[in-house]
Amino acid sequence: AGEGLLVVSTSTTLVAFEGDTTPPTLTFGAPSPAPNSAGWNKTPVDLSFTTADDLSGVQSSDPASPLHFTAEGANQTQQVTVTDNAGNTATFTSPAINIDLTPPSSTAVIPGASQDQEWFSGPVTVTLDATDNLSGVKPGSHFRLDGGGPFLIFGSFFITSAGTHTLQYASEDRAGNLEAFKTRIINIDPEPPVTSAVVSGILGTNGWYRSAVQVSLTATDNLNAVVGSFYRIDGGVTQTYAGPFALSTQG
Repeated sequence: AGEGLLVVSTSTTLVAFEGDTTPPTLTFGAPSPAPNSAGWNKTPVDLSFTTADDLSGVQSSDPASPLHFTAEGANQTQQVTVTDNAGNTATFTSPAINIDLTPPSSTAVIPGASQDQEWFSGPVTVTLDATDNLSGVKPGSHFRLDGGGPFLIFGSFFITSAGTHTLQYASEDRAGNLEAFKTRIINIDPEPPVTSAVVSGILGTNGWYRSAVQVSLTATDNLNAVVGSFYRIDGGVTQTYAGPFALSTQG
């Protein structure tokens, strides 16, 4: 008749006991720290919550507030079970949390060249590529050339002047992790070396020698190291220069 309300009369008091069959409620707060505009955090996140029960009151929550998200991952959630003093329980799932703790990894790519080749004979086109395991790479890459910048580049850029260039580059992911700048040395030498031939023997007149001669080749380059010299005699086979050689045939 009392629809769950038990009324007990004593000599001095009228006591009413009401049953509690309604589970408690839970309200999640905002993540701390708040995610960036892309919905990602680059540090661990705490998520607080409050519980309520209008009748018997909240006895416990498992786990307690706040929830701690410490590992990186996308769409991470946790569950909270709340119990009131009447024994009613309810389980709630938290909002999704995205955490990326690892910066991306960049590579400086020079098309048409072996990636361990650091000498080039003309202008160099550099493309910065990057990968990221979670949040993805934020558009654009940062680079410094010969101590300038840093500059933000979308796509490729060119290095044209001769000499030794120090390229530093890095990328950022959508969570805001910026990798440490990497360094690559790029050398551009657009001019070939210069070779001179020194001839020794018994010199006569009008440019003629009266004996067999010995020929020595010397090569210089203003930027790069000379790796080899070559010669042909009277249009013959190209030979690799290994040291002074003799010419003894008349003509």
